[in-house]
Formats: sequence, C-alpha cells, structure tokens
Amino acid sequence: MPSTLRGTTESGKSGSQTTLSHFFQPQNPTVATGNNVSNPTLPKKRTRSSPTIDLTIESDEDNGMEREHPPKRAKHVATQEIVRPRVGSAEPGNAARLAESPMKKRFKYAVEESSSPSPLQGDNRQNDTRNKFKETLKQVAQTNSFFGSEVEGIDDDNDKEPDTTDERENDEDDDEDQVVSKLHERFSSGVSLKGNALAKSTKVNKGKKKQEIGPSGLPYTPLELQVKHLKEENLGTLLLFEVGYKYRFFGEDARVASRALGIACFMSRNFLTASIPVHRKMIHTKKLLSLGHRVGIVGQTETAALKKVGDNKSGPFTRQITELYTATTFVDEMESLDNDELSSRSTAALMCLSEGVMGGMGTDERVSIGLVSVSPATGEVVYDEFVDTGMRTELETRLAHIKPCELLLPGTKLSHHTEKMLKHYSYTGTARVERVQDELKYTEAFEFLQIFYDSSNDSVEDQTTSSTFKESKPLADIVEFPKQVVVALAHAIRHLDGYGLSNAFRKTAFFAKFLTRSHMLLNANTLENLEIFQNQTDYTRKGSLISVLDHTMTRFGSRQLRQWLGKPLVNQEILYERFQAVEEIIADRSTTLVKLRTLLKGLPDLVKGLCRIQYGKSNPKELVTVLLALSRISTEFEPMKTSEDVGFKTPLLNDIVFGLPRLRVAVDKFLKEIDIKKARDGEITELWKDPAKYPEIEDARMAILSVELHMKDHLAEVRKTIRRPGLNWASVAGVDVSSPLKPAYRFSRRSKYLVEVPNSEKGKVPADWTRVQGTKKVTRFHTPEARQNIAQRDQHKEMLQAVSLKAFSKFQEEINGEYGLLRDVINKLGTADALFSLARASTSPGYVKPVIGEGGELEIHNGRHPMIEVLSSSLFVPNSIKLGGCHGLALVLTGARDFDTATSFLTFIQVLIW
Repeated sequence: MPSTLRGTTESGKSGSQTTLSHFFQPQNPTVATGNNVSNPTLPKKRTRSSPTIDLTIESDEDNGMEREHPPKRAKHVATQEIVRPRVGSAEPGNAARLAESPMKKRFKYAVEESSSPSPLQGDNRQNDTRNKFKETLKQVAQTNSFFGSEVEGIDDDNDKEPDTTDERENDEDDDEDQVVSKLHERFSSGVSLKGNALAKSTKVNKGKKKQEIGPSGLPYTPLELQVKHLKEENLGTLLLFEVGYKYRFFGEDARVASRALGIACFMSRNFLTASIPVHRKMIHTKKLLSLGHRVGIVGQTETAALKKVGDNKSGPFTRQITELYTATTFVDEMESLDNDELSSRSTAALMCLSEGVMGGMGTDERVSIGLVSVSPATGEVVYDEFVDTGMRTELETRLAHIKPCELLLPGTKLSHHTEKMLKHYSYTGTARVERVQDELKYTEAFEFLQIFYDSSNDSVEDQTTSSTFKESKPLADIVEFPKQVVVALAHAIRHLDGYGLSNAFRKTAFFAKFLTRSHMLLNANTLENLEIFQNQTDYTRKGSLISVLDHTMTRFGSRQLRQWLGKPLVNQEILYERFQAVEEIIADRSTTLVKLRTLLKGLPDLVKGLCRIQYGKSNPKELVTVLLALSRISTEFEPMKTSEDVGFKTPLLNDIVFGLPRLRVAVDKFLKEIDIKKARDGEITELWKDPAKYPEIEDARMAILSVELHMKDHLAEVRKTIRRPGLNWASVAGVDVSSPLKPAYRFSRRSKYLVEVPNSEKGKVPADWTRVQGTKKVTRFHTPEARQNIAQRDQHKEMLQAVSLKAFSKFQEEINGEYGLLRDVINKLGTADALFSLARASTSPGYVKPVIGEGGELEIHNGRHPMIEVLSSSLFVPNSIKLGGCHGLALVLTGARDFDTATSFLTFIQVLIW
C-alpha cells in the first residue's frame, strides 16, 4: 500500500538527513479552529479506490459521526501530509471538534485525505511515495548490510508493473511487510548479524537427511528409531528398554505390560509407553514370564565415558538385546524365594519332539516319537523314544510327568492326533509353543552334534567321586541314541544356544532315560486320581502324597524325592537297598549320621548355583557361596581308601559319605585364587589375589593409578596459581553409572579433584577454570587439566570393569571343567536328603516297614489313608483286606454311599501299595 514518509524536525520542517528513528517519533498535531485547519485528521472509510484507512477512535462527543458497522482492520499508513477537507463531508464545526478530541491526540499517525484526485495523479503519487520509501530503506541497508539482499529483491520487483491495481497493492504490501518485519527483528532482538548471515540462515539445507515421520505426525526421535528397528527384528517378544534410570515398554508392549503389571501407559510422541524402576526389573519380568510371554531386555551397550571417545559422540546410546527370557530359559538367582508366581515353573522343562509315521489303520495311527526334555535351572536332561497309538496315551503320560512349560515342535506340523494332544495340553497348561523353522534330517542332526561336542574344551577326567559314577564320552553316547532322539537333541541345542544355555547338554553322563526297567510308569490319569503331586480340589500341593512325605532340608533333595514318587521302583534289589538305608537311619545314632544330617541343614540350592556357573551367568557373591558350601562338604569327613571304611551297613550310605572328601583339592584350589570378602561385597574389580593371573586387570589398575599420581603433581601448580599452600583436592559424594555389560555390578566414587575457593577470593581463579558448584561460603572449580584427567580416569575405570568381567567369565569356565565331579557329589547329597525325609515320615505313629514276598498276594492289616488322616480332624477307620492266592481276586463293596466308599477305599489301597 503506498504511503508517504518524510523526516521532520521539531518545528515540522524537513530535515537534512533521514534516519529510521524519524519514522517512529511521536507527532504533535496542530490544533486549529474554524474552517482553516493547519493539520487536520478527518475520518474516512476505506473504499476500493482509496488505499487509506481511518485509525481514529471516535469520541463519545462526536454524535454526528457514528458508523453503522465498525471499520475493517487494515494496515495503516504513516503520513504528515496537510490535506484540505472535502466540502460537505460533515456538519459545520465538526472537523474542529474532531481535532480537539482527547482520543484523537493519542495517535501519532494521520490518515491521508484527498479531494477526489484523478487516477493518473493518484498513481504518480503512489509511485513517488514508494520510491522515496525504497530510497530510505537503501540508506538503512547501507548502514546495516544484512538487509541488502532483501532490498535488492524488492527493487527488482518494482521494475515489473503489475497488471491490476489490486495485484500491485498486494505485492507492495507483502514486500513492505517483509522488510519492516526484518527491521523490527534487527532492532528489537539486539542480535548482531554480519553480512548475509541472516539471508543464509533462511535458506533450506538441501543436503540434510529427510526425517521419518511417525504415526502421530511428528518425526521419529533417535531413540524411537532404535525402538522401531528392534521391535521389527524381534516380533513376538516383549522388549524392555533401558532408558536412563528406568526401563520402558513401547507400542503394543506397553499396553500388554499395563494390563499384566497394573502400571499406567500413555501416548508419548509416536509410541504408547509405560515404565518401571530399575530395581523392579526382575520382579516384573518374572510376572510376565509366568503369563507365558517372552521378554527381551534391551540394555545400553556403552557408557558415557566410552561414548565420549568413540565414533558415536553426538548420537544416542547404542542399544541391543542383552538378555532374552522365557519361563523355561529363565535361570533365577540361587537364593531367590520359591513362593513367587514363577516358583512352580522355575524347574520346568523345555520339551522338544520329533515324530516319524509308522502307519496303522490310518496314515498317522501309529507313530514313533523322539523326546528330549531339559530343565535349564537344574541341568536335568531326559530323553526317550516310544511308539504311540491313535489316542496318544504315551505322549500324554510323559507330558503329565515332565510338565513342560515350553514345547519345541517341528516347523511342518506333526500328525493330526499329536497336534490335537499338544494343543489340548498347551491350552490347559498354558505352555508356550515354538516352531523350528529349518528342520534337520538325521544325518544333518548327527553332524551338528558332532561339531557341538568337538568344540567343547571339557577334558575327560579319570578321577571319580564314587564307585557308581563314571565319566563318559559324549559322542559315544550319542551313537547309541535312537534316530528321533538325535534329531530332537539337535533342535533343542540350537534353540537354547540363542539363550546362552547350550552348556546344559555338554555332560551326557547326566542324561537320564525317561523309562527304565527298574521303574514303574504311571499314566496321567493315575497321577491325577491318586493325588500324588497335587489335590483334585484346588490343584495345590496341600493334601497330596508328596506333602505328607516331603521333609527334606534342601531344594535339590526335594526334587530328588519328587522323582522317586513319580517313578516307583519295581527292581527289588534297589528297593531293598532303600529300605535298609531308611531303617539304618532310624536305628543308628552314630556320629557319622549326625554329621551328615547337620551338613544338610542350611545348604543353598547347589544344583541351581552350579548350573548358573556352567552358563556363565553367576555373580561373585553366588560363586563364593557355592564354593564355601562345597568346601564345608569336603571338609566334614576325612578321606578314606574304600567305601567300606565308612562303617555303614548299607552300601548306599557308604557311597554317599565316601565321595564327599574328594572335592577338597578342586574346591581349595578355586578358593585360594579369590578374595572371599571382596567377592561377598560384589567387588569384581578387586576379586583376585594373584595379579599375575589376569594381567589385563593389573594394566588397567596401573593406568588409573598413573592418572591419580599425575593429579597429585598438578595440585602443586594449582596451589601456586591461587596462592594457597595448604590447598587440597575437594570431593563431593556421587555414584558412578553401572556397567553396561553387567548392570548388577556398581562401584561408588566421589567427584574428586575439585578446587574449593572461598567466595571472597574468586578473583584469583583463572578464566579457563570451570565452575562445578557452590555454596554460600565457597565455590568449587575444575581446572582444564583436571577435566582431561577425570575423563581419562573414567575411561580406564570402564576398561577395568570390562576386563574384570571377562576374567570372571574365564574363572567360571575353569570351575565348569570340574562340573562332573561337583554335580555327582551334589546328586548324592540329594539322595541322602530324600532318605532322611522318608526316615522321618516313617517315624509317624502306625507306620511300619512293608514285607515283600515272592507270591502274588496282597494283605493289608488295619491300613489307614495317609492323606485323609492328616487333613481330617476325625479319626480314620482302619481297613483290612486280603486279595490273591486262596482269598480270591475280587472284592464287592456295599453301603449307603457306594461310589464314594469304593473310590476312597481303592485310593487307600493303591497309595499303600505305592
């Protein structure tokens, strides 16, 4: 819009030099009376042909000048042009009243009014005004050169004559608004830009990478891009991201975690998010695993100290999956409580199946099934091959005994009847089902196993702990396995290798066949109806047979007793050996038995602790707990030449005690290498007694010491600088960030090498010192050399932590070399614990030793139901029965409640025969 800008002096005359400040000075209009108005401002509505508008606010006294509608808001024009009012535009004397209006005096701009000029004169006046305005801007641009490009652009636009008056007005308004806005920015912000810096800053960086836009319309942050990529690579896994001092779920995982854990989830930029504190990570992980989820922990793989010297200085922390768990592959800490929701599944197994069709009445009527089951928490491996019919009763029986939490099945579906049985079990037992994508044939599976066992560095020891244990060669054992078992074993090893648990299959000497000739196999219905492991009311342990007989003192002893109850002996020789051992425990009061019973009290779960060492997942506190417990076991009895020298009548007890002292040499060797106190405190960097064992640790420690010595020398320079001879380094308490490799390991520190200066002497501090913090009395600084040395010290500490973890992993491998020796002793202690439990149960009132005869007769005299007697407050009525031989093979039961009586009576007989 055209306007007239003229610089004036206080007397109203034109000045010799035009400056920007002239256009923003307040103006004092001259008040006139009568018809001769020296500087009037008359209101006038804006029309299509007139570019001027009225900015005057009407006074309440101007009754004759009221408008029907308020004027439209438009851009104003500054002018001081004296214009004669149009005749007849208002009543006589109205202009004088307008000029004297108090509201009128508040405005410094007057609206230009012309007396109907011709179109040609109006265009010339507008051009002159526009040219004068451009000349003024050029003068300002010469003084402030950063406006040069904008003014030149406007001059170029003036050379082009617009087609219409409206288009020309719009273009000119836009150009003037752009320049005026730049002027306001320049003089209001106070920021000085040189040359064409402002113009360059407005240009679009064409080389900048285009940002990826998320579903919310906002671009993905670097963290969100990491989340997006990791979730795409790990479908079907709940990912828990380490972000600062919290762990966070993103996307649909946050919704699932919110429902399962009872935590809040909300929308944050492009993802739903939910968070948990760091110290609650494992508690919530167990909860999710108990619901059948697979959980991945995404940790930060670099620390701030190493990030500063790496290639990723300006990027986000690199993250990757550091831990991956399912209910089966979660190996909890040794001292964890068993009363949580995952306790019933903590020793559950992974079952891998392989099937071969054998024909029959249908294509899948008869099948040969190979089975391999492994419990990573205890290292128990069970295998079997069996032929099953169309009802799949044999498969159902093995599922009832093993109770797997995870099924590993071939990618191509099994037979129809097998899939139906497994589907029913996974639905009722909430078992997780995994499929093998690339199946192996027998030849491929055998080659894979050969490579797996050849890569093992475990040496075969000729030393044995007892006369019953013999170390075997893995490949020799695998050759004897059935073909379907070999295929299932290869699939299971490949699957657990992704979780870092494949070492559970290294020792084939501890593989157990599911069914042997020495045991009775009970089907699933028998186990359920007899309530061996759980009752039929609420399916808990209370009221079951194992709850009556289990008086074990260790967890591995309780698991051994459970195996005995699930597979009753049919071998009379082994059965009599157990009878003799229980009878001798009850009758004998020797000091050897007292020592053995006392030894079992207070032992940790050595099986789980040894398995964690085998997988390399232990920590210093757990490791020293296991070694000290084994040391206590090995020193309880003196070594003996033969098992008969122990002095028991029963070979089973002699063999248990005879094997215990053989641990002494190996365990003492391991304990001599570590500092027990440091291990209990979890100080992994100070764990080793001999520095020469792991020289990398000593090198990193010496590098830290070198920095500290250098800082002592630097202290003398600081004292001279601020002229304080008695100055010492100050420190402030703090905590270092945990290691990215093992978050459980932390080491405390204090922010050291601070120069503490009284506030009255701050003038002595050099300008390049960095202020860290201050109080009312003192201010603490870091010198440039201190900052550099602190960064080096932090890097050396991170390196020390990394090499210490690597050394600890090697030490666990050394202990794993004695796995066979240690595991055999622990198994024998579990056997002793189970025998003590049966001996204690047999001392209950009315319990007697059974007599096994050669004939096929069954005689029970005044028998009582063991579970009902414990649960019922009333006395159980004894029952006697004779079956077989001359007494007949059938019995008829009658009474008012025939069904209940018969069921109770039959259960009573079967449990007693057990």
